[in-house]
Amino acid sequence: MNFHRSFVTPQKPLPFDEDVDFSSFDLKRAYPLLSLKKVHAKGEFHNEDGVIYATLEISAIATLSDSRTCEPFDYPLDYEDEFALLSEMEEDAEGYLFEENVIELRDVVYCSLHSHIPMCPHKSGADLPSSGEGYTVYSEDEAEERKAPSPFDVLKDYQTED
Repeated sequence: MNFHRSFVTPQKPLPFDEDVDFSSFDLKRAYPLLSLKKVHAKGEFHNEDGVIYATLEISAIATLSDSRTCEPFDYPLDYEDEFALLSEMEEDAEGYLFEENVIELRDVVYCSLHSHIPMCPHKSGADLPSSGEGYTVYSEDEAEERKAPSPFDVLKDYQTED
C-alpha cells in the first residue's frame, strides 16, 4: 500500500488492515534480523497539526540470529506502536523521517519492527559457548569477579598540593 501525504487530513484518517510482504526486502544491514514472516499491520495514519502519525498494531515472526551461538530462531512480535512520520528533520521532533510525498506502508512497518528487535537476542535455552583453546568465555558476573586491578590504583592515595 502506498499513500500520499495529502490523502491524510485532520478530518479523514487513512485506515489500513493488511499483510505486509518482506520477502524481497533487503535485510543485509539489519543484523541480527534475518527475515520477517507473517507480518500483519492494522491501524491508521492520522494528521494532527500538519504532522502525520502512524498508529499500528503489529504481529509478525522475525527470524533472528542468536547472539551467543549464531543459530537462527523465530521470535514472535505482537505489539502496538505510535509515531510521527516526519517530512523534515526537526530538533525537538520524535519519529521517523519520510521526506517523500508518497509513503510505502512496508517502510513504515519496517521502521517500527526494527525498533522492537532486541540488540542481543538469545534463543531460549542457548547457553554461553564454552571456553576453547586460546580463549575463555565468562558470564558478566564472572567477568566482574575477575576484574583486573587498574594500573592507576597506585595513584589513589597520591596527595597533590592545591
